Formats: sequence, structure tokens, C-alpha cells
Amino acid sequence: MMKSFLMGLFFCASLTACATVDYAAPDPAGDTVELYQQDMQREAIDLQLARRARLYDLAWPVLKENVALCPQTKTSIGVILAGRKELGAFVGGIDEDYLTRLGYADDINVLHAMAGSPAAEAGLKAGMALLAVDGEEIETRQAETAVAAIVAALDEDETVTLTVRDETGTRDISIDGIETCAAPVKMSTSDAINAMAATGDIVIHAGMMRAADDDTLQFVIAHELAHIALAHRPKVIRNSVVSGAVVYGPILYAGGMVADTVLRLTGSQRSGSLSSRALAASVPYMNEFEAEADYVGLYMLARAGGNIDAAPNLFTLFATEKPESTWLLYTHPLTPQRYAAVEAAVAEVKAKIAAGEELLPEKVE
Repeated sequence: MMKSFLMGLFFCASLTACATVDYAAPDPAGDTVELYQQDMQREAIDLQLARRARLYDLAWPVLKENVALCPQTKTSIGVILAGRKELGAFVGGIDEDYLTRLGYADDINVLHAMAGSPAAEAGLKAGMALLAVDGEEIETRQAETAVAAIVAALDEDETVTLTVRDETGTRDISIDGIETCAAPVKMSTSDAINAMAATGDIVIHAGMMRAADDDTLQFVIAHELAHIALAHRPKVIRNSVVSGAVVYGPILYAGGMVADTVLRLTGSQRSGSLSSRALAASVPYMNEFEAEADYVGLYMLARAGGNIDAAPNLFTLFATEKPESTWLLYTHPLTPQRYAAVEAAVAEVKAKIAAGEELLPEKVE
């Protein structure tokens, strides 16, 4: 970047043609800028970690209480670890050098112990440095090394002993793991009011974190877990191959995008997006998979003790933030249709609760 800047100055000087500024803005002292930079970075770290703590705490009961509905499970203690490298990525890409200047040591730290998890109940807290797993010192400063050691210990006897250090000193904490759904929960820094589970992880965008309250966000987590539990991603891939969409789907989608653009420029109104209609038509059951995730996700929310009455609020959020979702068809059902369907599912779940029945979704006959 500096090289390009200097080349630009050279050409401007040689050509004497570049425009210059008319007013002289104050030039702050370098140490003042650095202090402001550090303050901003600390505030950014605090905000991002608070968002993650909220996300992890809401996700834990959903993962814990839905083992019966998840084909893939794991033994977990409910802790998130981070070295300096992982911390930088978690908070939006702050460089390790800056973290060092902010006073972050090169340790593997407890980033968060999920509320109600074995880790939290055993006394693990954010900021503790992890020194050893079952007496074996962590050889690297990479959190993934420590996570792998914890997983191996839990696989062996479902109990792990962690050696940690905090302001009170160093001590050992033994923790019994419990079975949970095997679905890592992550947060992206995207501003989109959206979430996804396309890679086998539950990924919640920062835009959704800002827009949704806790009850609504927990339903979003349950919805994405349902996608994973129901194997929707491999089903979509299979349907793409069987239907031939893997070949002609991209062509139809591109054509639909061109047509949508032309229609918008001409002011035409349609009851659906041609590009998304093309995508949904080329991959059978995409809308049905979304409706199924809404339905099963509601049951997962209920099993976790969540507020199912608040679940339809997600679609009110979509409708107000993206009004076209109420009349334009995408790869998801229309937002009003999803609202009505989830509202009916809420009544179904409440009837089962009143009758003392097990909370399991109804399968297709």
C-alpha cells in the first residue's frame, strides 16, 4: 500500500495535475492516535466476547436437551478455549501483535464456560489459563491442541482434569462430560440478519445477534440445529445430482438473476423472485426442508425449555427488516406462511405438554 502511495505522489509531482485539499485538518499526535486505537480495540473485544457469551449460553440447553433428535452426538463439558490467534479471529480479525500490545498473554485461555454446563458448574471461568489436560502439559499455544486433548480424555472415561491458573493461583479441576448434539456453534461478523448450517456448524451472523432478542435467537439456533440433525445439506446435494440441477441449476439461476434485474429496472411487480424460483425448482424440496427445520426446531426449542410463544417473532423480524419476504418467493417459504405454520406447531406442542406426552415431532405417514 505504501509503495502504491509513493508511486501516486511521484506521478502527481511529475504531471502537476493532481488536485489538492483546500482546508488543513488537524494532525493529531501519534501517541494520541495509538491510545484511541487501543481503547477502540478493547471495546471491540469486550463487545464481541459478550456477544459470543450470549450465543453460547443460549445454545447450550438446545444442544444438551436434544440428543434424542440428533443422529451425531459427542461428550462435552461446555467450554470454549482460545489462544491469542483464535482470540484475534473471534473478535473480528485483530492482529496478534495488537493483542500483545493490549496486554494479552500468549496463553490458552478459557474464553467462556457455558451457563449450566459441567465446566461452569465445576468453576471454570473466562480468563483462566489452561496449563494441562489430565496432567499432560499443552505443548503448543494453539487452542485446537487443547481441545483435542480434552476430547480424547472424555472419549476415554468421560471425565477430564484440567490444570488452570488465575489470580488465586494454580489448581486442578475435574469435570464430568455429558452427551450433547455434535454441532459447533460459531458467530460471523456479517451484518446480515441471517444464520446458516451449510457446513455442519451452526453459524449465527452478527446482524442476527443485534436484531433478535434472546427468545428469538434461541429459536434460530434450534432451527439451524434441526437442519444439521435432519441432514438437509447432504439431501440438497443428493437432490441436486439426481435432478441434474448440478449441471443446469447455475444456468437457470443466472438467467433468473438477469430477468429479475430487467423487471426491477422496468418497474414490473412479480409475486416471486425468478432467480430463487429457478433455484428452488432445480433442487426439489428446498422449501420443504426449510419448513421442516422450522417445525422440528420448534420442538427442539420446547425440549430445551425455551419460550415457544416467541418463536413466530422471528418471522415478524424478517417481515419488518425485509418486507419483500412477505410476498416474494425465495428458497424459503413465504414469511407469512412460516409464521402461520409455526403458530400452529406451537399449539401442537402445547397440547402435548398438557397431555403429558413426549415432545417429539410428528413424522410423515
